Amino acid sequence: MTLTRDASPLRELWRLVVPLIVTMFAQVAIVLTDTALVARYSTAALASVALAAPVYLIAVMVVRGWATAAQIVVARRFGSGDVPAVAGATAVALLAGVVTGVVFSGSLILTAGPVLGALSDDPAVVAGSVDYLRIVAVGVPFAAASAVLQAAFAGLGATRIAMVSTLLMIIVNLVLGVTLVFGAGFGVVGAGLSTVVSTVVGTAYLIWFARSRIGSVVPGAVLLARGDLARGRVAVPVLARLAWPEAALLFFGYLNEVLVVGFAAQVGSVDLAAYRLLDNLTLVIYNLLAAVGAGIAILAGQCLGAGDVAAVRTYQRTGVVLALVLATPPAVLAALFPGTLFSLATADTAVVDLAASTAPLAVVTLVPIVLSLNIAGVLRASGDNVTVMIASLVADYAVLVPLAWFLGLVLGWGLTGIYVAWLGFGLTMLAITGWRYATGRWRTQIV
Repeated sequence: MTLTRDASPLRELWRLVVPLIVTMFAQVAIVLTDTALVARYSTAALASVALAAPVYLIAVMVVRGWATAAQIVVARRFGSGDVPAVAGATAVALLAGVVTGVVFSGSLILTAGPVLGALSDDPAVVAGSVDYLRIVAVGVPFAAASAVLQAAFAGLGATRIAMVSTLLMIIVNLVLGVTLVFGAGFGVVGAGLSTVVSTVVGTAYLIWFARSRIGSVVPGAVLLARGDLARGRVAVPVLARLAWPEAALLFFGYLNEVLVVGFAAQVGSVDLAAYRLLDNLTLVIYNLLAAVGAGIAILAGQCLGAGDVAAVRTYQRTGVVLALVLATPPAVLAALFPGTLFSLATADTAVVDLAASTAPLAVVTLVPIVLSLNIAGVLRASGDNVTVMIASLVADYAVLVPLAWFLGLVLGWGLTGIYVAWLGFGLTMLAITGWRYATGRWRTQIV
């Protein structure tokens, strides 16, 4: 099989990125929906979801280590024309992801009380957050399967499949969430149930498509067929080598979010609720940037698999431009009209005022992320995700966590101190990944 490229790198990248944007938004849209629903239900419910959501996301993001590994291997093998190897790698990553998801699901259910109790001293908030976390934990294995299949489709360049599944999940979550949270009066429990059901529905769609329809989108591709696991044994070492840095990066990366949420909770319940609104805002912009980075990783991986190093640089430069174009409108809107924006989520004026006053700084923290995510896409495509992991860990635990604690709590800067720490995180990530990219070693890294 030979790959064909559009004459315009921007058009080719755009074709991949648009579905990826929808897909990546859906990964947080369910949590955003839960946040919006419980915010209208009560401030206490909002604080409960704010406390539990980062813990849930740790599990979901860690199992995505196998998904990222699958995307890298699938893109490289597809770029070289080895379609059978694509199927084997997908099957192995899927099994590994689901098993990992089951382990994390059980762990969250058993430890929800002690973990969340250590993050807040408000009994009402802890009780609600424990209920929410134990329910959504059931969906972690399904989230793992969904992530791996979406990644495999993306590695093939078929990002629209994942887009459809995530849209389906959003619709199910919204309809069921409104019904359970308000209609049945279940509050945070209803929000958790709608999250799990929507995840199961989305995963079922992806499995059906992989088994029945993938060949109509990517000629010659066959996924989840009998014998794929046996054929995929050869891919186990490279998948494991790629998965563990991603799992470590995502685990410790989201653990820092739990710690920072804990700092915000110690400042006060209003600060915690405001931080949750700001976190949702930055996630929206971050996902635009991450979608471009993922598109670069896919195209760069396919190009490296085909031996076309020059094309990688072209896509990398194009990605910087596209990321800026996509991120600027929402960033400007959030910086200029934050009060109006946050009022859509909650009627609590104290929460809205605090979030609005901190919004411009929160937006600025994403500036260095534009370049660091772009560069990380190329490094991942080359198989050098260890550097990305190291950059993230250094930025998290040598900069973000100590600065957020010192500025936010010790000096009493509150949310302002926390977001100054986030800015330091972004600058550190950019410095390390930029240095590694400049060495040019990504050109010869073998997957």
